[in-house]
Amino acid sequence: MIVMAPDPSQIQQATQKLQEFHEQQGIISGRGLEALISGAVLGVSRQTWLLPGVREQGCVLLRGGSADRLSASRPYRIVPPTKDPALRALSGVGLALAGQSVLVFLGTGSLAYGATLQAFSLAASHQADICFLISFYEASEEAPFTAQLSVRPATLALALGLSAT
Repeated sequence: MIVMAPDPSQIQQATQKLQEFHEQQGIISGRGLEALISGAVLGVSRQTWLLPGVREQGCVLLRGGSADRLSASRPYRIVPPTKDPALRALSGVGLALAGQSVLVFLGTGSLAYGATLQAFSLAASHQADICFLISFYEASEEAPFTAQLSVRPATLALALGLSAT
């Protein structure tokens, strides 16, 4: 997957748009979450499939969609958002194995799911054209496993044969 460096002014505009969307939707934002999403979406080709979670569902706005069409995947190459990180990861690997370029949004809590780790392993063994973007969230009721991580995601990726930055 080729990742381009978007213009900083584009990221700033996109970040503002996502912050406004998150406020309207009542989505709890993390520090820098909107900038991370903006940079990731603007940095990949429009041919890249995006697999967002609930926090990242606003990425459709950055591809020209509207808030009332968050599940309109085909024109924007965005799979409808899901709370299940393992489902996102495995679906992303499936798309990648079908020859598509894929970006999957995950949080650190997703590393507690065995199926997510299986998706990483499958992607590595088939050298799939997929990027797993793992954002760090504070430990909370929603992501209680975050505080219990004994290994950093990049270390885990390297152990599975994936590249990590």
